[in-house]
Amino acid sequence: MSLINDLSNAGIIEQQEAAGLNKKIGSDSNDILGILYYFFLQKITGSSEAGSIYVLVEPAEEPGIQNNKENHSKFLELLYKEGLVSEIVYQKIKTFPHKADQSGYLAMLHLARELMCFYKAFTIENQLAFATLLEGKSRYGSDRLLDVQKKNKLIQDIKNEKLETYLDFFRYCYGARFVNVANYRGNEKSFLKETVKIFNQLNYNAFTITEITSYNEDFTGEPSYHNKQTTIIICTGAREHRYTYTFWQNESKNHRENKLHSLLENLLLLLNQLLADFNASYRLTGITNHISEALFQGNRAEYAICRFHQENIGILDFYDMQKRFLSNSPSTLFIRLPLSYLYIEYAIYHIKKCGLLAHINNKQYDHILTDIYKTTYAVVADLLAIFPDTIVIVNRTMSSGQQPYRDFLLALNEVSRGVLNFTEINNGFPESFTLGSELTFKVSFKCNGEYHEVECNMTNQEFSDNLVYYVIIEIIKKKYPGHLLKQLINSKHTQDVYMFVTNQQYDYLKKMKLMETIDRF
Repeated sequence: MSLINDLSNAGIIEQQEAAGLNKKIGSDSNDILGILYYFFLQKITGSSEAGSIYVLVEPAEEPGIQNNKENHSKFLELLYKEGLVSEIVYQKIKTFPHKADQSGYLAMLHLARELMCFYKAFTIENQLAFATLLEGKSRYGSDRLLDVQKKNKLIQDIKNEKLETYLDFFRYCYGARFVNVANYRGNEKSFLKETVKIFNQLNYNAFTITEITSYNEDFTGEPSYHNKQTTIIICTGAREHRYTYTFWQNESKNHRENKLHSLLENLLLLLNQLLADFNASYRLTGITNHISEALFQGNRAEYAICRFHQENIGILDFYDMQKRFLSNSPSTLFIRLPLSYLYIEYAIYHIKKCGLLAHINNKQYDHILTDIYKTTYAVVADLLAIFPDTIVIVNRTMSSGQQPYRDFLLALNEVSRGVLNFTEINNGFPESFTLGSELTFKVSFKCNGEYHEVECNMTNQEFSDNLVYYVIIEIIKKKYPGHLLKQLINSKHTQDVYMFVTNQQYDYLKKMKLMETIDRF
């Protein structure tokens, strides 16, 4: 290939290396930039595995390397001449002061590949599609983030190529406010004052923040690589809300800015907890660019603090965000969206109507309802848990001295209301074990007088699903076809939740959109 020969003639690669590169490119000509990138990575690190590397962009200060600088410029021009980088990428990267050595070539290739991927995703067509996504589909605007009054200007700015990154789209959204943490480096007090103003603008119908303060303390404990602890205090009038997190502190310039990044993200975590406690139907997240800062100076210091509801949570899909070179924190995985008061009332009405609470007497029922709004519920299973003997809860992680399989079967006795009667349960579960134990054992029992035996296994102290599978498939499905044992979606990843229902109850709750299940058996 002429490019490789030109690189060899320019002294950028050795003559004997050119033959090997030409051979690789001959077998995979679709990713020449990638082949060159891994070639220089191999030369520098001794490995072609990318892993996590830090690309340094800085001027070459050593005297007497002007010819190497010309080689660096020549390398970029050759890539441009061969059509491997576009005009906009060429014009942007040629201004970067890379060192003209193997590390500089690697840095240039790294940024060129990233920038080529970015502009491939940042076409006018893709930008218009993102604008449509932000506009939403609901005729009532329940899933809309885009400010209607700014829609036409956004479309015009897209067509005139005025936007630099996808983060700019959120400047046209009514539920977003921007803050640049770099502007507050070394001035945490002013930063917190600015966040109070932003959060109060976004927190409608919930609470008003009067002040946010924080203080640091020395930290010893787990994780051992953290040496400081920050406590955030949010004042909402008569009440103070506290949140603590740990981190590693040094005195570098970058650390002071990173500390503000961490402070903002932990502030958002605490605010989302408060919004859940106030039963608000929306949450906050911080959206920022996920692209090398060398390509867009200061882009990672700017956050769009965005308010979103359940209806538009899809915009924050991890893979879609990655494709648009965006990231957000807190992740939607850590954001509680509790059931509203209206939905709680609706759910209890239909759960009671279908007979699932028939075992609860009126006095007990009224007592439970007295305290029902003193907590929040992420899913229907959380709501069912407040009614005794209504669901079966299985802890995924087991400890020595427990009898989890016996407890599971005895709990089924209660929730099945006499349909299933497990007796003569021989747990077969070892009394002691360690985290690394891998065990096989048998659980035997009688169900309505009929003997059963199930082989179970345990790895890393995990509850074996073999018993659950056996009960569902071999007992309930075959002998009691009018009933079901369904696993429910729940808010705790350390637990599994099961509900025993009749076919009619299942169909009714499914029709009422209250049957949130995981079908894995």
